[in-house]
Amino acid sequence: MLKMTALHWATEHHHRDVVELLIKYGADVHAFSKSDKSAFDIALEKNNAEILVILQEAMQNQVNANPERASSVTNPVTVAAPFIFTSGEVVNLASLVSSTSTKTTSSTNIVLKLRMSLTRKL
Repeated sequence: MLKMTALHWATEHHHRDVVELLIKYGADVHAFSKSDKSAFDIALEKNNAEILVILQEAMQNQVNANPERASSVTNPVTVAAPFIFTSGEVVNLASLVSSTSTKTTSSTNIVLKLRMSLTRKL
């Protein structure tokens, strides 16, 4: 058994309308088959430019098209740890910008503070 989704199968057999319908109703365009191929990979192998474009757009819009599949985190930047790893140490980026000066501090000043902090730690 190949463990292919309906989207994989429709892509492999050049069924553009079926691909569009599956995507419209929430098919996971990021799913991989047993042989580690996405529908996009299959369309690429089959030289199907039309389906490639459809899949590419769907991949870019998957979160917007399927909000029920989206994680509760809407902005990965808000979750990412604000740290930089240097030689043997971790620099907390939040400590470089005080909460009182955040609104007035330019990005250039933040970069300068970061460079000074890294230089002191090295």
